[in-house]
Amino acid sequence: RFTNRGMVSIPWTTPISSLPKDISESLECYQIKERFGNLASTIWETVWGYLILNHNERKSYWDMVKKKLEARRMDWLFGRTTAKDAVRVWLKKHHGIPNSEYLGYPADIEIGEDDYGRPVPKGKWVQEIGIIPALSMAHADRMAVAVVGPPNQRLGIDLEQIRAREEGFKTLAFTEGESALLNSLEASSREEWMTRFWCAKEAVGKALGRGLIEGPKSLVVQELDAQTGTVKVALQGKLSEMFPEYAGTQIIVYTAKEENYIVASTICEIIRET
Repeated sequence: RFTNRGMVSIPWTTPISSLPKDISESLECYQIKERFGNLASTIWETVWGYLILNHNERKSYWDMVKKKLEARRMDWLFGRTTAKDAVRVWLKKHHGIPNSEYLGYPADIEIGEDDYGRPVPKGKWVQEIGIIPALSMAHADRMAVAVVGPPNQRLGIDLEQIRAREEGFKTLAFTEGESALLNSLEASSREEWMTRFWCAKEAVGKALGRGLIEGPKSLVVQELDAQTGTVKVALQGKLSEMFPEYAGTQIIVYTAKEENYIVASTICEIIRET
């Protein structure tokens, strides 16, 4: 009811707990799960949309309603809700009023996109504080996550549910070297690690702001640590050319399992080959 004082999503430390402490303390990470029953195509879905969306976002929402894109629409609402909550908390902590319950209204924060499709928080408040926080977000199967941090931070996060993949997915998504890594694991854990690999690639693509521009093999998992869930990823092809500072390096990605979901996060820390 009081959207300037409350939130639907909740804090989630899992995706950022393995990051360097000085970085993780500057981030806000929130998640939301389907826990209200099926809201799709009900009056409560419409109320929810009008509470959190601004004028521009409502146009996108009603376009999905007209096209009857129910599943996509709900995931979209979940993602926007979580991202707005994370941005509001980050702004309050770093640019707000100490000890105040006021969080600002969700509709004051528009989740736009840059030229490459990366989510960007927008609003009149940007002119007031003079900065735009970094944002990365993901949603999968009625669950969403968003992480927010200081400007220019290369944040990347991805979320996937562990499930059996279609025939040919492994060949399409992974190189021979990655397949060898997966085959070195216990058969019972391969679907889980296949999801970890995929999430790691997506997280790096989001952090760099270009996605998987030449398909899944734009990024290659070269190492894994089965105990910590950490994987090391290298750029390939055009992506490597676009970011020469990462040539000859490995990017660290942290993956974790919670319930039947895998979440991967990165700030593009690098390890240079010796």
